[in-house]
Amino acid sequence: MRVLVTGVTGFIGSYICQELDNYRDVELVGCVRGDKRLNSLYAKRIKVDFLTDGFENVIAQAKPDVIVHSAAISRVDYCEENRQEAWKVNVEATEKIAKTASKIGARMVFLSSDFVFSGQNQFETEESATNPVSFYGETKVAAEQKVVENCANHLIIRPVLVYGIPLQQGAYNIVTMIAKNSKEGKPLRIVSDQYRTPVFVLDLAKFIVKTVFSTETGVFHAGGVDFVSVYEFAVKIAETFGLDKGLIIPVSSAELSQVGTRPPITRFSSQKAREVFGYNPRSIDSALALLTTKYNL
Repeated sequence: MRVLVTGVTGFIGSYICQELDNYRDVELVGCVRGDKRLNSLYAKRIKVDFLTDGFENVIAQAKPDVIVHSAAISRVDYCEENRQEAWKVNVEATEKIAKTASKIGARMVFLSSDFVFSGQNQFETEESATNPVSFYGETKVAAEQKVVENCANHLIIRPVLVYGIPLQQGAYNIVTMIAKNSKEGKPLRIVSDQYRTPVFVLDLAKFIVKTVFSTETGVFHAGGVDFVSVYEFAVKIAETFGLDKGLIIPVSSAELSQVGTRPPITRFSSQKAREVFGYNPRSIDSALALLTTKYNL
């Protein structure tokens, strides 16, 4: 089986590659934008720039059986301020990939986001109506629609606040952000009125790879088992790694004044993923304990 992964130098994409490396019957093709090194033992690297015309022809020429599309502009504020670029990369490129997958008979696994929701409900299932409050969220809703419209053999995954230690230099998430600020002795303002069900990146990658070998279609949620405020989560990370939690300052969303609005609550039911794929994400405590045995922040 030949699997093509976009966004392989990103936080989640690199973990997908690492997990796929365990399968010797998989020929892995990784899409990179420039001359970045591909952190994979077995992957072939191809250059793909979603801002250029005809990039989908490069993907088609690779003749994958499955396309895992994890690449996106996911910085919420950047999307808000650079809407044309965000739409081109997150929506138009996804549409072209979906059409290409359909044309060559490939399966498409697409990574969406919990930000497709408004955050006004206490509990979200795959059947909940989408209602984004940011432009980033709008691009993800539109991208999901393009996948559904253009590729029958598709599966959409919506993860929540993915965390862990990046495999690639330059990748970024809440763990590395807290570690960086702590080392520099800088205070870090973290929202206390936004609540999430964070998911450990390794658990997410294992789930994504399971969907690669499946014939299941539709939307699947991938949240963690713990429901915490972003501030509580940040403090727990600092405590686990022996970092200065006093540098983490709780603030309200209004005080932080972010350019792009974030949903106040994304509490996901992942029951469907558990029943179909045996998705079993570990707790925050368990995941952080595992990280402390491998990394010294």
